[in-house]
Amino acid sequence: MQDTGDGGSALVTDLSTPDAHACAGGDTRPIGVIRTEVVRNLTLRPWDTSRPPVTARVGRQMVLTPAGIAFEVPARRVLQTTARARARVEAVRGLQAARFLLAALPTLAVDPLPQLVSRLRRRHPGIQVHVSDPGGPVDVENAVRQGRAEIGFTELPVRSESLESRTFGTQRIALVLPPALAEQLPDPVFLAAVAELPLVLHSPVPSNRSAIDEAVECAAANVVVRSAHRQAVWGLVMAGVGATLLHRAIAERELSGVEVRDTVPEIRAGSKTGR
Repeated sequence: MQDTGDGGSALVTDLSTPDAHACAGGDTRPIGVIRTEVVRNLTLRPWDTSRPPVTARVGRQMVLTPAGIAFEVPARRVLQTTARARARVEAVRGLQAARFLLAALPTLAVDPLPQLVSRLRRRHPGIQVHVSDPGGPVDVENAVRQGRAEIGFTELPVRSESLESRTFGTQRIALVLPPALAEQLPDPVFLAAVAELPLVLHSPVPSNRSAIDEAVECAAANVVVRSAHRQAVWGLVMAGVGATLLHRAIAERELSGVEVRDTVPEIRAGSKTGR
């Protein structure tokens, strides 16, 4: 049911063309939306003599006429469609069945998004979650603002003032390097020493640069490889090509055969949701 803005309401439903024609009295206009006047046609109005009667009195009983018999099946279908639509709305309202469209940065899609989605699904098992990767922080915000996502997971700072946002945590950025490069380094490592290491860096297009990318560039003086593919950076570090700066949680979960060291001063990235 939809509010028509004039104190009334409209029932919107999809019907096959024959069923809709039967409900609308043979109306041949394009079918797709049935509004309030069709619902009125489903209600018996004894003072309306413009249509064949759908019931007749036989003794003390009311029975269907041939017109009523032809009208009964599509009418019942309309009522069933309305009941199903109402049940679906109530299921979404109660979080029993719904679909969430999420947009997330690749790093946040690895951590902490899986934990958050897991908690949501345990509480509401009927919910479906669709996660997209629009690109960079600006693209995540655009996806939410343009309605392609309901919630976006991005990094601070949020550039759009038209979105409502909530900060839910920070992530530690760690130095990730092959064991051979880590042998002579303390733990934690001073950023001044990081500048002397051979670095492998993720190099996104300028509009997709995150706060982490900016922080890494400030510490980079000896870049040996730049890659547009973030996973390629991980593979190059594991292959011993050089070191990189990465979310500590991602490094510990996704990379093997490497050393993970904190830095002094710390580099932290804030995570934020927008809607």
